[in-house]
Amino acid sequence: MVKSVSYFDVESGKAHVVAWIAAGVATLLTCVLSSIQVAFHLRNYHLPRRQRYVIRILWMAPIYALDSFLSLLFIERSIYFDVPRDCYESYVTYFFLSRRKR
Repeated sequence: MVKSVSYFDVESGKAHVVAWIAAGVATLLTCVLSSIQVAFHLRNYHLPRRQRYVIRILWMAPIYALDSFLSLLFIERSIYFDVPRDCYESYVTYFFLSRRKR
């Protein structure tokens, strides 16, 4: 019997490298696009009370992307990245829901 070996063979470690590269590209793209959106909001800051909350929500995407990328790289220490992310998520959710009640 001949054992077939694919490029994504987990035992060879190549699958992890492909995942790291894909996650790194997605994280970089997310951070760039979110930063552009935040910059547009700051440049056209005509409704500060509303845009303040929008900017807080826009920062969630790069924070989640960075957290996921770092958790993928350092699997054993992922809890240390998840706690600040969860705190920021709670912070943004609280302000978003408190704003809706007004």
